[in-house]
Amino acid sequence: GGSILLAAGGAVKIGGRLSVDGGHGGVKKGIPKKNQSDVGHAGAGAGGRIALFGQSVTVAENSSISILGGRVGNCENTHMDIRSYNCAGDNGSLFIQSDIESEMSLDHTVGAMG
Repeated sequence: GGSILLAAGGAVKIGGRLSVDGGHGGVKKGIPKKNQSDVGHAGAGAGGRIALFGQSVTVAENSSISILGGRVGNCENTHMDIRSYNCAGDNGSLFIQSDIESEMSLDHTVGAMG
């Protein structure tokens, strides 16, 4: 999945998409058994790590952060958790450390007169 580290002495504002999703695997092969979880693995990758450090950290409303594990190509199971059938890599991790908890951020592109 890779890693992203953003650190600032001031504000960190995410205004787009951050992704460390794991890579997708191939097709599972092996001797078919009663329980599909006994079939061989296809190597889906785990998600990576995103770490954000700043005086304040905000994520814009239209932004996204993704740390999902990759999927295995031929695992189609709609009635159970896909991880119980080894159909996906583990999710990654997100760490945020900020000195100020805020629900607002400054817009440096517009002056006081708008």
